[in-house]
Amino acid sequence: KVLKKGEIILSKYSENEIILDVINNGDGFLVLSEIYYFPGWDAFIDGKKINIFRTNHALRGVFVPKGKHEIVFKTKNNFYNLSYLISYSTFLSLIILSFIFFRPMRLIK
Repeated sequence: KVLKKGEIILSKYSENEIILDVINNGDGFLVLSEIYYFPGWDAFIDGKKINIFRTNHALRGVFVPKGKHEIVFKTKNNFYNLSYLISYSTFLSLIILSFIFFRPMRLIK
């Protein structure tokens, strides 16, 4: 079966989500130039969950049916959320400690 070429518009790209708008003239296979890291990643076409395939041993790919679609790749990886929480907690702790240890000492008379 010959797969058709289509048009892809990148709507959003972040570390947790990639959104693509696709207009496909026939059934096709989209190869995303992103390292295949399956645990935690999900793919959706028009809100319906689809399978992600390892492509060329290192990349991610999905089958795309004919027509206009929104393809969303989302991660449920909590590493980013945890790292943000640790970073903000550390920053807040440093601010609190700086007020405690570096404030002027008052003499009691």
